[in-house]
Amino acid sequence: MLSTVVALIGIAANFVFLNVHGTMIFVIPVILGVILFMIGILVARKLRNIEKVKDEFVTIAAHRFRTPLTRLQWVLSDLSTHVSDEEGMRSITLLKETLVDLTGVVNRLLDVAESDQFSSYYDYIFEHARLEPLVRQAVLDYGVGAANKRIVVSLSVGEDIPKVFIDQERIKTAIFMLLENAIVYTRENGAIEVELRRKGKNIIFSVHDNGIGIAKEAAPYIFSKFFRAREAISMDTDRAGLGLSLVKDIVEKHNGKVGFESAGRGQGSTFWFSLPIT
Repeated sequence: MLSTVVALIGIAANFVFLNVHGTMIFVIPVILGVILFMIGILVARKLRNIEKVKDEFVTIAAHRFRTPLTRLQWVLSDLSTHVSDEEGMRSITLLKETLVDLTGVVNRLLDVAESDQFSSYYDYIFEHARLEPLVRQAVLDYGVGAANKRIVVSLSVGEDIPKVFIDQERIKTAIFMLLENAIVYTRENGAIEVELRRKGKNIIFSVHDNGIGIAKEAAPYIFSKFFRAREAISMDTDRAGLGLSLVKDIVEKHNGKVGFESAGRGQGSTFWFSLPIT
């Protein structure tokens, strides 16, 4: 586009030089108009790119804020069962109310970030890294939340798991989101199985739960932005319906695939993503 603009400027300059006394002088305004039009397109594209970067940054940041806020809520719920004095309970209640307010702010930020693509223009930093430490960290970090609901979380890591070419922060976000969803949408005394294994030329990460499951009519829309199944809304009313869409976008930026299986409503579900071994 820029080279075309430069070429047209050159043509216009030649017309000015060669035809200033001739009859073709009328062509110059037309060429200049085309040049200005193309410059306008370049500026508009630049501004649009900046806007998409902003939206994607807000989305990533908001989701990353919500994860520790969720863990803090779980910790406070656990702590409240061990506090008996009135002053301590008042402090815990105040902290819970503050966390609710902060969660509301984060959810509003997610509503603002309504870009068509989450991360087309936000730079990824790729490096060869192992998935196992990220998966183990996720299981450790969400242990309190699972324990509060008396959910048993098991982890299975296969042998010979090689490094993959990833943006560690983005893949960490995807792992955390899938595990958090499993805990949120699994009822008390449930079970969650986290697995990391190699299959052919891919690494497969999966989270299986015996939670609320996915109704057949909701299945085609599970990874759509802002979609939330009826059962999910009844379990947690505060979420924006962006998590799974963001997971899909992150994985696909790594040339990976994402999917799920569920026998239907109330039958649990398995969410997974695969990354190619490079």
